[in-house]
Amino acid sequence: MLKPIPYSYPPTPNKKTFLRNCVDSSEALAFSNSLNFTIEQKKIYAA
Repeated sequence: MLKPIPYSYPPTPNKKTFLRNCVDSSEALAFSNSLNFTIEQKKIYAA
């Protein structure tokens, strides 16, 4: 199981927070605008 990684960022929408917890923060920001990516990642990591 992946564990959330604490980043010192201001509160953000769940989409971005989820991505930050799952991948490197820079990659999270790069993908944060892709809703489809987020949905697929939630299906994978939440399973």
